[in-house]
Amino acid sequence: MNKNLITMGIIGIFLLTNLTAFSMAETIKTNKTEMLYADNNLKAIFVGTHEKPYETIQEGINAASEGCTIYVSKGVYYENVKIAKSINLVSLDKNSVIMADDSNSPAVNIESEGVAISGFTLQSVTVKSTGNNISGNAISNCYCGIYINHSDGNIITNNIISNCDYGIILNYSSNNTINNNKFLNCGEGIELFYSNQNQISGNIVTNNTQGINLLSSIKNKLQNNEISTIGPSICFNSSNSNIISANIISNGTTGIVLDTSNNNTILDNSIKLNWFNIYFLSSSNNIITRNKLKFNDWYSIVYKFSHNNTISNNVISDNAVVGINFLADNNNNTIAYNAISNNKIGISFNSSNYNNLIHHNNFINHTTHASDNGDNFWDNGEEGNYWDDYTGTDENSDGIGDDPYNISKGDNRDYYPLMEPFVVEIYSVNVTCEENEKSVYINQTAEYEIVIKNTGSITDTYVIDMPLPDELPNCIAYHEAELSADEVKLLPNATATVFLNVTPYGESECELIEIKVRATSVNDESVSENVTTTTTAMLDVTPPNVSIAKPTKALYIFDKEIRKFLIRKPLIIGDIQTWMNADDGESGIKCIEIYIDNELRDTLTSVPKSWVWSEATPQLKARHTIKIVAHDVSGNNASAKIDVLRFL
Repeated sequence: MNKNLITMGIIGIFLLTNLTAFSMAETIKTNKTEMLYADNNLKAIFVGTHEKPYETIQEGINAASEGCTIYVSKGVYYENVKIAKSINLVSLDKNSVIMADDSNSPAVNIESEGVAISGFTLQSVTVKSTGNNISGNAISNCYCGIYINHSDGNIITNNIISNCDYGIILNYSSNNTINNNKFLNCGEGIELFYSNQNQISGNIVTNNTQGINLLSSIKNKLQNNEISTIGPSICFNSSNSNIISANIISNGTTGIVLDTSNNNTILDNSIKLNWFNIYFLSSSNNIITRNKLKFNDWYSIVYKFSHNNTISNNVISDNAVVGINFLADNNNNTIAYNAISNNKIGISFNSSNYNNLIHHNNFINHTTHASDNGDNFWDNGEEGNYWDDYTGTDENSDGIGDDPYNISKGDNRDYYPLMEPFVVEIYSVNVTCEENEKSVYINQTAEYEIVIKNTGSITDTYVIDMPLPDELPNCIAYHEAELSADEVKLLPNATATVFLNVTPYGESECELIEIKVRATSVNDESVSENVTTTTTAMLDVTPPNVSIAKPTKALYIFDKEIRKFLIRKPLIIGDIQTWMNADDGESGIKCIEIYIDNELRDTLTSVPKSWVWSEATPQLKARHTIKIVAHDVSGNNASAKIDVLRFL
């Protein structure tokens, strides 16, 4: 009998195992997907089974067919990987490291179209083909992190590139997308050489010697990047018809340099805390509009040998020396509709500048509003600029002063000075959070007050949202985040408060749950600013303290204590108000449940922590058990109970 049972069990296991294998084989066959697993700890790469081992990633690639997905396990792979077929190379672990065996060659060389590589730690990648995707990698300690050579239509996203001479180089490469990457401690973050129509957006370029350089490159878009470098942040050399918009540029020697570069558009950027914000050298027909150019150490905008440029609708303020400085041989430029304030000197021209047109600007709170040794026009023939120190009169009340405003250091005049500041249409928003770091226990909610301020000059409406974080929290905890409003409308200088609630969940502590809150103008979507909140989720594993304060060992008649007992159970006649003590020194009490004879009678969520037992009990049953269960916010619970005798 036992032998038969054993034999039947063995047959059953055999059938189950083979049926499972058959099912897996059918799935692979149906989906037509070949999966290779690389693991240099096991010294094997498996194609579906253990029977086809390979020792290197390269051997697995050589064995793979077009369109294959190769999954690489944790380990350090010393090799120079050459990809000459369309495959998807995926790391199963961030500790999958590809180190170049030959340091003179890249760790990964992509020569085929349609290759995807993601999730690795590696030294360098070279791309010589089109339509590839490089995402989610950590690339460091090399000459060039990603070198794209004569290659179009690639997507480079969510990589971290650090400690390289160059983060990314595009050489004769067009229509590529470089977005949401981080460049740290490199010589240059991104360089384009004879590369056109590329999209560079959402990148963070920090603590590099230089940020983004364009050489002989046209029609590229640089949008929504955050750049803070040691040297120049963005440099154009012989590069035309590019767009620089909605970037945050700070803390470098120069925010933007245009050298022999024409027909570029610079708009909606925040450029601050540099030596120079924008520097023009031999550059013409560029448009600089709707930027905030503030808090630099020298000159906000500098011109040398540059012509036919337009500076309009900018905020140029709080710069240490000069707002706009025309140094040598700058002609036929237009400066109009700007808010120029709180600089030592608003605008300065030397003697070699002529035929420049300056009108409808506001000059407020300077030591010297303007100085001009050249021959320029300070009005358009009908209206000029607003000067806050103008002392003339307006006898006919037409809004234009009756006497000219004299420009210092020369014979130039504004013949039509404005009596009131001109309304410069500027879209601008500021987002702040005074207390943006909080610690809460799992399941608790951290509330943040987010203040939205319209810092522009006209009434505007802002969409409030939460962009995706740069990185996921390094823990098992997950969270919910909710805003109290998703849109606000504000007059100039008005504020609105929006509440952000962040609630972490899970079973582990978590540091730095970062939530960004962003306000974006509906009238100009490139005008946006955000603030980051940081929530630390702490784990509460301690149950609450709980006890029953009433009833105790005593006789109660209709809730009144008549006499105490030393040994007996509480004796209750009629209704009684039950009191309980519950506290939790960590995450706090969430609720208290009341049970009579293991039947839930009520749930308390607020103080006072008492409950009236008024229901009549069965006549033939006098013995009962009162139990309370206290739950804390983090999910721990504790209970207390007491047996009683009750009648009526």
